[in-house]
Formats: sequence, C-alpha cells, structure tokens
Amino acid sequence: MRLSIKTTVLLTLVLAHVGCATSQKPQRPPLVPERKPTVIGNVSLVNSKVGFVLIESRNIPPAGTVLKSLSPQETETATLKVTFERQPPFIIADIIKGSPYPGEPVIVAELPRTPRTPAPIIPTPPPSSGSPFPADAGGAPQTAPDGLPLP
Repeated sequence: MRLSIKTTVLLTLVLAHVGCATSQKPQRPPLVPERKPTVIGNVSLVNSKVGFVLIESRNIPPAGTVLKSLSPQETETATLKVTFERQPPFIIADIIKGSPYPGEPVIVAELPRTPRTPAPIIPTPPPSSGSPFPADAGGAPQTAPDGLPLP
C-alpha cells in the first residue's frame, strides 16, 4: 500500500509539473496599437520630366512633409516632398525617388521638422531722464502736444 501511495503522489507531482511547463502564458497586447497610415489624397497628374506630381488632397499638409504613394497592392511606389505651391484641393510635391502613377493613394510618411529656436532677446531701453518726451538735440525749448512749454 505504501508503494502505491508514493507512486501516486510522485505521479501526480510529475504530471502537474509537465502540465505547467507546456501551458503557454497569454500574450500581452502591444502597448501602442499599430496604426494603419491614413490616406490623405490621390495622385492626379505626374510630370516625370520635371519631377513633380499634382495631388488632390482632403487634408493639405505643410510644405516639407514627406509623402509616399502606394500601388494597389499597398507597396510603396514613390517618395514625394510637398512644396509651397498649392491651390486647394491640389498640392504639388517633388518626386524624391520612385515612379508614382495617377490614381495612386498618398499617405504621410514624415512631417517636416521645425527647428526649436529660443525666444528672441528684446533689449531693454536705457534709463530715461524722467521726462516722457524725448530731448531735442538742437537745444530748442520743448513743448507739450497742447503747445505749452515743458518744465
């Protein structure tokens, strides 16, 4: 009887250990969900000789924004950079690399970087002589706006 109790206990412990080792821990969802890029417009016209595209866009990004055009299979066909020329709802972008085609959707790849410049330093004026009116360099008597002489 003793042998069977020891065997039962040992067998139970071994099975419990094997069961814990094979069970998978639940995976945590990513902290930041992966965002699908938003389509901002479509390529309307391509001028590969000059190297620009005309994009019809619902959201007009600032100049310097890097865009990507996508094929129907959602692979990148070109990298574009928004210029200052625009006539809503159209914007012009230079072709940086690749070959875009009319009708392809366009997504934002990278927003332009704005340099962080410190606030301008405004010089403080020199201490005044106490009078709210400027001194005359010619030595002529000073008068107030109402014509009365100043002390």
